[in-house]
Amino acid sequence: MSSAGVVAVFVTAGLMALVLSAGVSGFMGISICLLAILKLMDVEAFTDSLRKNDLPTQRWRAWGRLYPGIELLAGGSRGPQARARPLVSSRASPEAITTRVSTPSSSA
Repeated sequence: MSSAGVVAVFVTAGLMALVLSAGVSGFMGISICLLAILKLMDVEAFTDSLRKNDLPTQRWRAWGRLYPGIELLAGGSRGPQARARPLVSSRASPEAITTRVSTPSSSA
């Protein structure tokens, strides 16, 4: 696959994410799925190509055959419904606000 093909995949994924209002997470999911589809078109050629650079595939050829399917599943799990919750939120709960505003103890 040429670099023009990869650029076409990312442009297409970007347009699909824009139309679907999927955001960055949706763009990543769509991109991963489209790249997996390209690999699934000729799994044997992909496996032969991957075997040159990938240590797991050099030791276990079946990994090269499984990789595109696993990549497809991983891309599908990155859709808008699978957005990760942030570890730190800018919104504070009412309980947190009242606890922060409470008066200091006078035991000092």
